[in-house]
Amino acid sequence: MRKKSIIALATALMSVCLYTQPIQTYIATAADTETPIISELPETDEISSLAVSKLDDLSDLFALFTGATAYTEATTDTTTDGLLLKVTDARFKSIESIKSFINATCCDALKNTLTQNINECFVEKTDALYVKRRLTSYLTIPTSKGVCFPHISSDEFTAVTEDYTEMNGYAKAVFHNYEGDWYIESVEFIEDKEQLEYLIISRMEELSKFIGILVGAPGYVDSKDFITVNGSK
Repeated sequence: MRKKSIIALATALMSVCLYTQPIQTYIATAADTETPIISELPETDEISSLAVSKLDDLSDLFALFTGATAYTEATTDTTTDGLLLKVTDARFKSIESIKSFINATCCDALKNTLTQNINECFVEKTDALYVKRRLTSYLTIPTSKGVCFPHISSDEFTAVTEDYTEMNGYAKAVFHNYEGDWYIESVEFIEDKEQLEYLIISRMEELSKFIGILVGAPGYVDSKDFITVNGSK
């Protein structure tokens, strides 16, 4: 890698170390080419509102699958799984509408898990959509205080809620970018955000050391030990 490329990369990376803000653009030049490789990172303001919106949609899906009263009403019809619950949320009028909502919100394992439970949990009748079997796990993702981002790249980021639920703690979701759109790849709950803060600090220290080596900082190189390349030491 040429010296100017190293300096450009180090300068961009320093914005992370000094200000603890994600870099928006970094440029690196491959060793065998002069063509710069540019990777755009998403703006935090943009993905913050997007993450909250997607997580709210996921909470709605969780509530729907568990037959929450805010989304359904009881009926007198019964099945082997108990009373049928009529879906009252206007967004969910058919099984296909649930599939579309899942496809717009989730990807990978999370999408597959929800999709595989649709036919077991819902049934269509002539007048509406009904919940016939309810999932037992009711997860509410607390987004009222927004989210923070321990990790951001051009095609993936991790969002952690600033608020928590007494039962589950903080929600941590991994988002993935497919063809320009962001989807929730996985979600889990963590009890202590200090786990993430320790991880962030550790990575920042590693990055600082890497930058020190790139720019030849005194703490990382020996000025007496050098070689000459094209006339430059």
